[in-house]
Amino acid sequence: MENQINLTKSHIAAFVFAGGTSRRFGSNKALFEIDRRPMIELVAGNIGAAAERDPIFVGARDDLKIPQGDVLIGKREGTGPLGALCDALELTTSQIVLVAPCDTPFFSSESFSRLVARMNNVAAVVAVDSERQDNAHWLLSCWNADVCRKHLADQYDSGERAIHRAVSGLNVHFESFDERELRNINSRSDIE
Repeated sequence: MENQINLTKSHIAAFVFAGGTSRRFGSNKALFEIDRRPMIELVAGNIGAAAERDPIFVGARDDLKIPQGDVLIGKREGTGPLGALCDALELTTSQIVLVAPCDTPFFSSESFSRLVARMNNVAAVVAVDSERQDNAHWLLSCWNADVCRKHLADQYDSGERAIHRAVSGLNVHFESFDERELRNINSRSDIE
């Protein structure tokens, strides 16, 4: 059984992962505008509202104009999502860590809050497609830093790079969401 959590907003940290190269998109997708706002700004607003604080941007490239918040370039920079998650968990003193990739502009602040609300007695809550339960979105998730920090770092240090394998042995809850809200934008055709 994982730790029972008495949550207040001060216990929540928010991180937006922005370290990808956007090869399939053709330009920096974080800056692509949806409703006249850069995608990364939409994600930052939604996750920040749920945590009631500005997010920290992990791995943000130099060409990003971060709307607000700090940038973390961690020791595992450039090694993929598990490395970014480990860096975020190590950085924070908050017990609860909300994370999102910069290319998920349709995941609402209410949905981030729903992830947080499901955090009692689990190590992590991960968004999953309600129609395809095998389609977990490991970076649209909420983590108990106290429970996961060492476990995931040990997995990373042993050579693991996939989050879905690194969580082996942890109590993970999968929370269902509509596929439209979970969409990540990897190419311009994903917008249409």
